[in-house]
Amino acid sequence: MIAPIVIVGNGAAAVHACMALRESGYGGQIRLYSDHAEPPYNPMLTSYYVAGRIGRAECFPFGGRELYDTLGVRARPAVTVARVDALARIVETADGPPVAYSQCLIATGASPVIPPVAGLSGPTVFTLRTMDDADRLRAAVEGGARRALVLGASMVGLKAAEMLRERGLGVVLADVAPQVLPLAADAAAARFVQARMVEAGVHLRLGTGLAGVELLTPSEGTAGGGAAPRPGAPTPPLRARFTSGGSVEVDLIVVATGVRPNLEAVDRGQVDCDIGVIVDQHLQASVPGLFAAGDVAQAPSLVSGRPEIVGLWANACLQGRTAGRNMAAAAAGDGRRCRAAGSGPAPGHATAACAAAARSVGVVGPTRSGETETASPLLPEAYPGSLACNITHAFGMTFASVGGPTGRSLVTDCDAAAGVVRHAAGRAACRLKDGGGSAPGEATGTQIPMTSAAATLRVPQLAWAGFCEGLTDNPDLREGA
Repeated sequence: MIAPIVIVGNGAAAVHACMALRESGYGGQIRLYSDHAEPPYNPMLTSYYVAGRIGRAECFPFGGRELYDTLGVRARPAVTVARVDALARIVETADGPPVAYSQCLIATGASPVIPPVAGLSGPTVFTLRTMDDADRLRAAVEGGARRALVLGASMVGLKAAEMLRERGLGVVLADVAPQVLPLAADAAAARFVQARMVEAGVHLRLGTGLAGVELLTPSEGTAGGGAAPRPGAPTPPLRARFTSGGSVEVDLIVVATGVRPNLEAVDRGQVDCDIGVIVDQHLQASVPGLFAAGDVAQAPSLVSGRPEIVGLWANACLQGRTAGRNMAAAAAGDGRRCRAAGSGPAPGHATAACAAAARSVGVVGPTRSGETETASPLLPEAYPGSLACNITHAFGMTFASVGGPTGRSLVTDCDAAAGVVRHAAGRAACRLKDGGGSAPGEATGTQIPMTSAAATLRVPQLAWAGFCEGLTDNPDLREGA
């Protein structure tokens, strides 16, 4: 009897791997282990749920547990994998006998990092990653909280600040970095975002860390507007002290200071790891038969060529599909037989085309000598590489970037109904065809076409259409529009 393929994890990478396995003609058993009981969800939608913009069910883009039946997956929700013995090809769970596998995918994702600050713990300190996180935070917001501190000016931090303001809370956002979006935005784009956040009532404390958090008695607290107890408030208020001096009193703290890959099940004595599991262009780890995808995988970067973790939904989806197709090929023992007729283009198709566009404008360097972007005969799918490509909507703005703070970024204030951009900032803004530049890296005017704004990034398929979905058919978003 052939051993099953085992998936450890239950997010975007895991689901897309299962899909790719079936599309590739793999008819064997797939076992999936998840450390939580929920169906796969999108962590980036949790802030919309807490804000009340969407219902809880809308956080689950693949539907409910019927997904597993549709794909013929034997799912084991809320079963933790304690260890993957990659040399023996065995998965050890916390509550059952070892399970042998033919191929295994590590897709365990990442967990929020809580800075080691005194007092930064307890029921009034929140992260925003899991559905349980979102449920807890929504209950606190609806339970009478009036003021919040958001720690971290990341994408998650900005979305959390926006969500809390929409809920009517006073918000302070703090970060040790001197600007918001330090890993995504250039200085001009960041300044524009900061100005809009201040206009929306967010108090910024940038360039400072958190020194400590103290729990106050009801008589000490002023976060609720005075010394009197606050009707409905979840707990006594907190006093957060900053390293640069001063403090703020709040009812809750949302921590958005980054994530750490979940490597607990990986035996570092067997498998090469750094920050995450180091994988090659086929998403295979250093031990044959073991693959990794998503936020736990340290895959080749499209920009540097070095193994890096770029924790984005689109990267996770593409990595999962690539790993799934390669696992199907490895299980079959012949890569030439892995791709099922009618299953669509290889998952690297769109990204390879976008990579060429990115190279043409210097976002990505030329292919290095000796490199190849083709797959091996046995493992037919080559992952083109991860790219830091962000797009988000917050505080009435659209922010997009390719390649991080040293790449191209653009933030716009759009009138979608009129199809124009009122104002744009960022390194890419100077490329807009219409409108006068009010400052270096900025463009203003009521006649800047949104199509021009998309084209300034020069890889609009990545930033505006989502590179996991392939090259867009919308002519307004094509290169050179």
